[in-house]
Amino acid sequence: MKILRDLRLTTELLILLEVVISPHFRLKSIADKLDITVQGASEYLRRMKKEGKIQNIGGEYRATKKGVDFLHSNFLVLKEFVDSKMAELSIIDLCAATAKTPISEGDEVGLFMENGVLTAYSGKKSDSKGIAQWDADVDEDVAIKDLDGMVSLSPGTMHIVRLPSIREGGSKSVSIREIKRLNEKLSFDRIGVMDVVSKAAVKKAGLKPDFEFATLNAAIEAVKKGLSVAIFTSRDQVHNIVSTVEELNGQIEDKIAYEIVNLKKTD
Repeated sequence: MKILRDLRLTTELLILLEVVISPHFRLKSIADKLDITVQGASEYLRRMKKEGKIQNIGGEYRATKKGVDFLHSNFLVLKEFVDSKMAELSIIDLCAATAKTPISEGDEVGLFMENGVLTAYSGKKSDSKGIAQWDADVDEDVAIKDLDGMVSLSPGTMHIVRLPSIREGGSKSVSIREIKRLNEKLSFDRIGVMDVVSKAAVKKAGLKPDFEFATLNAAIEAVKKGLSVAIFTSRDQVHNIVSTVEELNGQIEDKIAYEIVNLKKTD
């Protein structure tokens, strides 16, 4: 999270916030608000004026439109980050799991991530455990409280399977035998299709896609939960997929592993 790591960026945002919320005619008032030296405030303001984020009108420091846009965009990123982390923290106190053994209220259960789903076993040892809040039969949902430890989880891999574009012949130009061979070799947990070409090719291979809409988002979530996912897509969209994954990897600790697979064309 760059905003939390970059002191210069954080200070610039706080200065912009100050001049947007209330008028400031003196450097010292800004410096006092941010608990920095007057010299430090002067240097920041000089640089921000040069970058077009701050202006001085009638002795008053004001944010330019560029400065306001810069403030808004970064605060939105910060808000999304905080919201996502608060949502993650909220499950620490209580979470839902699928019972894999009969469970009684008050049982200590071991928690595991299996096939992308959090599961609970009564009396089974695990790195993560908790207390069941009600009775549950096998495959029923059960609330788990008093969580202790972390669920053992290794992220999966995203396989981006590049197919010919419609201009290159679409699904008619790819070896269906190769699609079947690839699926047998890598044993995909989930399959996603991005467009008409990939949907047709996967169908010809006798496979059924798990994701057809919002495919990339669904694939990313599945990989985070330890699944091996194939995204079949025509050549035109590969760059956008990789760019999205790389941008996400710049923001998260557990990176999304991916590879691009080129299938042989039809003989």
